[in-house]
Amino acid sequence: MAYLHSLKCKTSLNFICSILAQLLLINLQLAYAEDRNLPTNQPTIPESNFHIISQNLSQKITINKEFEKNNARIFQTFDPNFQPTIIEKWVGIPWKKIHVLMPEHSGKTVTFVAKNQYICQESTANLIKFGAFLAIKKGDANISPSIGGPLKLMFELPHSSAAYCWYVDTIYTGEPQKPTLSVTNGEKVQILTKKDIEKFEVKTFHRNFPIPRGYRFSDFIPQKNTEIKGFLLSDLVKTMNISGSKIFLKAEVGRQIQIPDTKKLDDILIAYQIENKPIPVSWGGPFVALSLQENQIENKLNAQFFLNKIEISQGEIQN
Repeated sequence: MAYLHSLKCKTSLNFICSILAQLLLINLQLAYAEDRNLPTNQPTIPESNFHIISQNLSQKITINKEFEKNNARIFQTFDPNFQPTIIEKWVGIPWKKIHVLMPEHSGKTVTFVAKNQYICQESTANLIKFGAFLAIKKGDANISPSIGGPLKLMFELPHSSAAYCWYVDTIYTGEPQKPTLSVTNGEKVQILTKKDIEKFEVKTFHRNFPIPRGYRFSDFIPQKNTEIKGFLLSDLVKTMNISGSKIFLKAEVGRQIQIPDTKKLDDILIAYQIENKPIPVSWGGPFVALSLQENQIENKLNAQFFLNKIEISQGEIQN
């Protein structure tokens, strides 16, 4: 009887330990998700699509049944960021299939940008070496946002856990050669080219340059007191003779940001060069709006990366 009692106690203890371990694992996964800005709930999965930007060309790819049938295949692998790290069935689009969607294939690096502006910059050689693919299903089901869906960059062979990019939105192959910045004032829209931008007074600052969180093939990052060149937002407003009570900074990827105080536009720098070179995509370029003072841009890093639109209006601007 004593033996049976002892066995029951051990069984009960093991069961309790098992439950506690599962709860701990769930909490760790939720904490890690919050660190990478993953939604911890399970909202409805949106239509799967992504942008590819290659030099001077941009196109939006929608993943429908026909596209999946012609381009996707099955992979047996795992995402090392989520437990348990066991090999499972994933359905995805191999990198080679994605690469040939663009007529221009220049550039030795590719930058994947998530909807929260987390980036993964990788060499084309490594994308092939590690069997990169854009996952669209786990098993036979769409990928939940709680584990990085609906689209996530994965690898068939084990790779750095930071290189796995969740909820991919945009893929840059190489660097944009002729970047433009659009300015909207009411119904008037003007596209600023390099020549237009050079008309603004050049401002040079030496300060720390924030960059998006993520994984980079190159370990070169901006140093302290980096030389940054750009123009003040106030100069753009004065030169173009535009006015409005609401100013929004919109990005190629990520949320729009409203300037909280339009009377302090001298504190906003539209940066386009670092150390006399264009700002690379892996650093949030080619245009980055920087706050020269605290709290002018409501962002942890006081910056709006991948800036491509400035909108000025008397009323609310629709997304």
